[in-house]
Amino acid sequence: MADSINLPCRIVRGCKYCKAAGAASCLVRFSTDREYLVDLIGNPGLLSEPDSLLNGLSSMFISSPLWPPKHNSVDVVHNFKSLAKQYFLDCKSLNLMFNDPAAAIDLDAAMGSNRGPNSSHATHSDLQTTLSHIKGDAGRDGNFIRQRSFPEDILSGQRDPFSDVSLSIEDLIIPWSELAVKEKIGAGSFGTVHRADWNGSDVAVKILMDQDLHPERLKEFLREVAIMKSLRHPNIVLLMGAVTQPPNLSIVTEYLSRGSLYRLLHRHGARENLDERRCLSMAFDVAKGMNYLHKRNPPIVHRDLKSPNLLVDKKYTVKVCDFGLSRLKANTFLSSKTAAGTPEWMAPEVLRDEPSNEKSDVYSFAVILWELMTLQKPWSNLNPAQVVAAVGFRGRRPEIPSSVDPKVAAIIESCWAKEPWRRPSFATIMESLKPLIKTLPPQLQEEN
Repeated sequence: MADSINLPCRIVRGCKYCKAAGAASCLVRFSTDREYLVDLIGNPGLLSEPDSLLNGLSSMFISSPLWPPKHNSVDVVHNFKSLAKQYFLDCKSLNLMFNDPAAAIDLDAAMGSNRGPNSSHATHSDLQTTLSHIKGDAGRDGNFIRQRSFPEDILSGQRDPFSDVSLSIEDLIIPWSELAVKEKIGAGSFGTVHRADWNGSDVAVKILMDQDLHPERLKEFLREVAIMKSLRHPNIVLLMGAVTQPPNLSIVTEYLSRGSLYRLLHRHGARENLDERRCLSMAFDVAKGMNYLHKRNPPIVHRDLKSPNLLVDKKYTVKVCDFGLSRLKANTFLSSKTAAGTPEWMAPEVLRDEPSNEKSDVYSFAVILWELMTLQKPWSNLNPAQVVAAVGFRGRRPEIPSSVDPKVAAIIESCWAKEPWRRPSFATIMESLKPLIKTLPPQLQEEN
């Protein structure tokens, strides 16, 4: 709720604020010098004032949190195709051609950190400062960036790094006019999904909810598209391209006829076609796709792994999608800077707004494997705030029925371990699942 009206907030726990180790509260700051606690567990919704240096006598009166937030002005770019091309020229000039897409993420993020939020182009001084910073940090973090050698005339700002570069982006950009958009097939926090025809092929078009992008936001969008475009794996949804012109900013991917795994698992009569062996096979598909992402250098962390973000084709092959959209989604009840996901599948450290890595995806996989084994919705009896409290602060997990194979139950429990470092890698998960998967009987191989 605080996010929806642009109020800074964070979740806190422990006796410092709540006087009880097992309690949790959402700390909401209503002004620059006063904070209030909103109890989530003991007395849901109760407002109190913690003993904080922020709560001085000068802040007895506060403005209403429902007052429309003030937004900083931004530079609006109308020629988005030119900006898109400039972005890829920038990347090529720095030898980042997305064969190592995650490195491109880090470089672009580093460049963005040295510019104001309203800047649309890197100046020579920006580039010099950024590259000097990268060069100085390279020895401390081997995973930060692979390309560490830059010409001295670029570092000194004497030569335009983009002057001798040419790059075609026609294979990435799809004109909206080439898409024959059909029925709506889904929706999420990023926008809506439609089935469409593109040059005679069935595709899925994800139309972004936020179409009013300023330059930095558009560059983020293009970066995510470039990452997805570079990846090729049987268990990763294939990206065809993107529409980069508002008001139709979209991601275009292959179309998978059975829709999301969530829909498949929780529809009426699911047990008739989904026996344990088939479910384990689909779990193995997820592990293979995620192992591919995590094996990138540095690893690509999904951050929003859940059954609605897994798509299934007509042969019941499961493919991972939306891993590139995690930072483009609308704000959730948690800060969009820390979490982009749905709490039912999110790791406890993410719910607590603590540092996280690829092991948070392993926790999410545990919930998906639990879904596959039980055909139940996780935490269906709790609302999102209660899930945050239960998982993030009380250490609760969904109950594993006694009917689940003990070996599978052991995999689930190891994957949702409290300490992230105790959770196995996806390579280890694959090795654990292999012996449990048997050949499906012929009648289950194909279905009309």
